[in-house]
Amino acid sequence: MSNPSRRIAALLSAAAALLVSSLITPAAARAADAPPDGFYRYPSIAKGTVVFASEGDLWKVPATGGVAMRLTAYEGEEKWSSISPDGRWIAFTAQYEGNDDVYVMAAAGGEPVRLTWHPISDQVIGWTADGKIVFRSRRDTPHNDNRIYTIPPEGGIPTLVPLEPAAWISFEPGGKRIAYQKIGLETHNWKRYKGGEAEQIYIGTTDPMSFKEATSWDGKDAFPMWAADGRVYFVTDRWGRPNLASMKPDGGDVKRLTTFDDYDVRWPSMGDGKIVYQHKMDIWIYDLASGKNEMLNVALPSDRLQVRERFVDPMANLNGWGLSKDGERIVLESRGDLFVHIDVRVPSKLTREQRRMFEQLRETLPVENEPHEKSIIDKVKDYFM
Repeated sequence: MSNPSRRIAALLSAAAALLVSSLITPAAARAADAPPDGFYRYPSIAKGTVVFASEGDLWKVPATGGVAMRLTAYEGEEKWSSISPDGRWIAFTAQYEGNDDVYVMAAAGGEPVRLTWHPISDQVIGWTADGKIVFRSRRDTPHNDNRIYTIPPEGGIPTLVPLEPAAWISFEPGGKRIAYQKIGLETHNWKRYKGGEAEQIYIGTTDPMSFKEATSWDGKDAFPMWAADGRVYFVTDRWGRPNLASMKPDGGDVKRLTTFDDYDVRWPSMGDGKIVYQHKMDIWIYDLASGKNEMLNVALPSDRLQVRERFVDPMANLNGWGLSKDGERIVLESRGDLFVHIDVRVPSKLTREQRRMFEQLRETLPVENEPHEKSIIDKVKDYFM
């Protein structure tokens, strides 16, 4: 057989081997190292129920733990969930029409109703005591800062809370004061940042407009949550990792509530006299009255589409290849790995289908016409020389 035919056959055989090796997550590997139950984010609690996001969908589970129930199943992402104080509604941000907008649905599940239509992203952050949804958005401002709006669950025109900028807010129970932060860095990857962009908590009233900075730490003081006991609960990194803390409204008597030193406390939300939050990939609940802090045991009955076995088309992921000088061996690079095929049994002729596959490969890959392996990664060059 001619040398070109042997090269073509080697290439086709290696491509077939690559396709077989592209089977993702073998069942045996999963059995030996079972995946975790889930990755839980954006928890909210009210009336004995916790709602959270996982796998891009919303779920709910009893506040005592148990098997979670899936509430949404759209291909886009549903997040920033918040249960109404009376436990009847769930407000959240979703992408049903492509944009991040505010939606509301019954807590029992059902069809979500869209409430906002602005092209800028709208992110749900809570509820008012009288049953309005609170969300933040960078709409209607030339400075690209967040501002806070409220909207009834029945729909209507959003009402601006006259604070600018404002990224997170909490209203005094039974009072007129507000605790809020101007800057929100919840989605940033910064760690232990100190400086002018650090989150701080301000407390005051909008009528008359009078606010005072309640926190003096030059690092992170975020997620203000005003409780019925008169204290403001928040997240701070003044002890290293961000942990839960509480203080008086004037910023005094700061108390540390959690003592995590491995991962941050993230996405806290208050309800039922408790604070529910994310730590690592789990949901934890802190009881304000008793100080008890424990992880919520959640079973996630998911079909786990992202970890199911599947074939990946190597044609879409091949970035380079090279042949040895004798045409008997080939190296291919796909999905960040090298695949070497040797000891090829060469057929006497190429079928029509084999020729079609080769033409497709030749159009896809940057084939070198030189008889040496310029495109092969250095660590395998010596093997093919």
